[in-house]
Amino acid sequence: QAKAGNATYRNYYVFSDDYKNDVKNGRIDNFAGQTDPHMGEWHSAVSGSANYTGTKNLHYKLDITSASAPKLTVTETTDAAESEGDSGWYIFDNNTHQLRKTSDKVFEITLKFPSGNNWGVLVKDHPTEWGSHKWGAKADDPKITFGTPKTLVKEGENIIFGGDVTYYFGSFSGSMPDLNYGPYSTCQNSAAFQDLAASADKWINLGVNGLRLDAVMWIYQCHTDANVKFLYEWYNHCNATYKARGGKGDIYMVGEAYDWNADVVAPYYKGLPSLFDFAYYGTVKDRINSGRGSDLASTIKSIQDKNRNAYNSRKYTHSSGFYDAIKLSNHDEHRVASELGNNDQKKRLAGAILLTSPGKPFIYQGEELGYWGMKSTGDQNVRQPIYWKKGESVPQSWCKFDTSILAEGMSVSEQSADNRSLLQMYRHFAYARNTHSALAEGSIEPVTSGNNAVAAWKMVSSSETVLVMHNLGGAEVTVSASVTPDKVIVSSSNGEIKVSGTSVTLPAYSSVVFSVK
Repeated sequence: QAKAGNATYRNYYVFSDDYKNDVKNGRIDNFAGQTDPHMGEWHSAVSGSANYTGTKNLHYKLDITSASAPKLTVTETTDAAESEGDSGWYIFDNNTHQLRKTSDKVFEITLKFPSGNNWGVLVKDHPTEWGSHKWGAKADDPKITFGTPKTLVKEGENIIFGGDVTYYFGSFSGSMPDLNYGPYSTCQNSAAFQDLAASADKWINLGVNGLRLDAVMWIYQCHTDANVKFLYEWYNHCNATYKARGGKGDIYMVGEAYDWNADVVAPYYKGLPSLFDFAYYGTVKDRINSGRGSDLASTIKSIQDKNRNAYNSRKYTHSSGFYDAIKLSNHDEHRVASELGNNDQKKRLAGAILLTSPGKPFIYQGEELGYWGMKSTGDQNVRQPIYWKKGESVPQSWCKFDTSILAEGMSVSEQSADNRSLLQMYRHFAYARNTHSALAEGSIEPVTSGNNAVAAWKMVSSSETVLVMHNLGGAEVTVSASVTPDKVIVSSSNGEIKVSGTSVTLPAYSSVVFSVK
C-alpha cells in the first residue's frame, strides 16, 4: 500500500502505489484479503503539481478514427493561441475550448495553458454536460508524454503533465473514495472509524434516534464476516452513545444490503437489527405481475424466518430486537408503479400488501402518490420532488424527470381531498396498522384459500388476530377461508366485498383486513 507520508488524510482512504500487486497478494485491508473487489475501480491521485510548468503554448490534436478509443496528442509549440472552432469536441483545462476540425476525423487547437490549473486536462464531447461526455486517461496511465498519442477512455481520469502518481480505490466512483478501516478485526481502532463515530455521536446527542446505513455490503467488498464485524462495532458504539444520552431501549439502525437473494442478506442481521428487505419486494412485485397470490404468504414467511434465524444466531450481541424493514422500491430502483405497468389497481394492491405484511414497512417518497419512473433513464426520474399543492410552485425545468407526473390529481392536496385516492388508501391502511397490534407487531400465518390468485394470511399478536386477504387477479373470485371473518377493519376495492360464513367474494385487485370470530 502507499507510503503514508506526512498527509494525515492518507490514513482515511485506500491508497496503493502498486495496486495490481497489492490486490494480487491480498494486501488491501478493505478487501479483507480478497483478490477480487467485485465492484469498483482504482483511480489516480497526484502528489505535487500535475500542471504544465513550461512557458510555451500547447497544441492539442484529437484523432477520433476509433470512436470508442480516440487518441490525444499534445505538443509544445511557439505558435500563437488559436480561436475556437465548431467541431463538437472540446478541451477542458478549467475553461472549455472547442477544437477546430482539420480533417474528417481530426480536430486541433493551440492554447495557452491557464495559470492556476494544477490538475491537467480532459476532453469532452459536450460543452456543458459531464455525465457520459468526459474522456480521459486510463487509471493506471494518467501522464501524457509530449508528441506521443494517448488513447482515451470514456469517463477516464485527468490527463496530467507532472507529479507523482499513486492510486485510490472507489467502489462506486472516483468522486466517492472508499474509507480505509484497516483490518476488520480491529476496524473500530481506525482513524476513519473514530472520526465517523464522533460525527454520529454529535447527531445522536442532538436527539437523533436512528440511522440508515447505505451500501453495507461494500464496506469490506462483500466479505460478509468482515462487514458484520464492522457493523457490530458501529452499532454498539452508536447504541452506547444513545443510551448514555438517556435514549429509550436501543437505537434504531437499518442497513441497505442491496441484494435480491435472502440467503445473501440474512447474515447481515448478525451485525444489525434491521435491513431493507429486497427479497420481499421482489416477491411482491413478481406475484402481482403474475396474478399469483397463493404462495405469497408462505414465501414472505420463509424470507422473514431466514432473517430472524440469522439474527437469533448472531455471533455478537448488538441489540434486543429484530426488525425486518420491508419495502417496495427505493431511490436506486425503478419505481414500483413503473414495474407494475403504471396500473392504478396494481399500485393500490402493492401498497395494501406492504401495509398488511409482518415487519416494519418503509414507504419511499412518491409511491404513495403513484409516482412512476425508470432508473435506467437517470436517477432524477426515480427521485422526483413531491408535488405538494396544485397551482403552487413546481420543480424548475432543469430538474430531469417526467413532468407528466404533475398532471391533474397527482398533488398531495388533490389526493388528500379525494377519499378514493391512492394517498388516502395508504393513510387508511397505515391507520389500521397503527391501531391494531396484530398488523403492527404480529407474526404471519399463511391461510389456504383454494384459489391461485388469492393471498391470505393471519396476522397474530399476543392480544389480537386478524385475517388479511388480497386478490391479485384481474377477475372477481369467491373463496372459502379456514377462519371465519367478522368485521372489516380496512379495505381497498372497486366493488363490493361480500362475506357469508367463511365464504368471501373479492373483486379484482381488492384487499381487505377482517377481525375474526
